[in-house]
Amino acid sequence: MAELLVWRDQWLLHIDPMDEDHKEMVRLLNRLADNVKHPTDTDKNHPLIDHQDISVHEIVLIRFDALITHIRKHFAREEEFMSSISYPDFLEHKREHTVQMSYFTSLRCTFSNGCANNLDQEVLHEIKMWFLDHVFGEDQEYANFFRESALSKDK
Repeated sequence: MAELLVWRDQWLLHIDPMDEDHKEMVRLLNRLADNVKHPTDTDKNHPLIDHQDISVHEIVLIRFDALITHIRKHFAREEEFMSSISYPDFLEHKREHTVQMSYFTSLRCTFSNGCANNLDQEVLHEIKMWFLDHVFGEDQEYANFFRESALSKDK
């Protein structure tokens, strides 16, 4: 099966906890995309997907919940890191996190209310584009600030 995203080392921030979070996001996005694209191919080894009675809708919801939970934890870790390095655009970045979590939560609510068509290829593409913008845009900025701060301290 083709993956929604394939990890590339050029996405590395060279901040290990953030890079590991981003790699896990790619993995979770790909698992969600697989269940949306191929609803009959499920992972019966997952602790919450261990019986035949679970619907495809419920499986996709479990996958989406796992992604949202991971993103929420990642944002908290990122905010703690940015605060620790006195990142000057911290509040703006944090506001962006709030907007994104609101979007994901709203999407999840709509989807959980039986509107299965709301989590389709178009939405997966939007999430993919958000991920790329998050890593290449927003996160690169604080990573660059961190590296520049470290270099100026070494001088």
